[in-house]
Amino acid sequence: MIIVLVGQCCSGKDSIARELISKYSYKRVVSNTTRPMRAGEKNGVDYYFWDELPFNREVISLKEYHTAQGTWYYWFNADDIEKAAKSADNYIVIADIDGAKILAEYGAKIIYIHADLDVRMGRYYNRVSKDKNPDYKEVLRRLIADVKAFDDFDFKDTVINQDKPLSIAVNEVNDIIRGYEKWC
Repeated sequence: MIIVLVGQCCSGKDSIARELISKYSYKRVVSNTTRPMRAGEKNGVDYYFWDELPFNREVISLKEYHTAQGTWYYWFNADDIEKAAKSADNYIVIADIDGAKILAEYGAKIIYIHADLDVRMGRYYNRVSKDKNPDYKEVLRRLIADVKAFDDFDFKDTVINQDKPLSIAVNEVNDIIRGYEKWC
């Protein structure tokens, strides 16, 4: 089963995914991007980092973002998604809203990770301030874009509020996944 964690930037999706994989042995579908690697990220773990789009692969949910630093692309390899969809294992995927909708066509279950704006702003500032050349203009662009993107989307049945301690949010997400397993 594919479990998609979706949420605005710095809502805690990556932290929850890492803990689920570590604590409960879920697997992860790693997505691809052309954006630069951030401090602490690892190729093949956080993303597969590319200099340009590979034109020799079938991709799913290709997304183009116009950022303050240039155009970045994000996508999934079709083979990775199809393998996860057919597997008896649970795979964690992090995606944007459009990607989540596409992955739902493969039977994915979507869990929305929410964090209040002030919490997300603090997290984003802390993350970006560690960069060699912090791009605060991009921080603002991303926060505003996410507010717009999530404005009309209703996740009321699968919301995890990540303003609480990480361990509680991880356990709540795991409980939701266990509930899905009962129905699959």
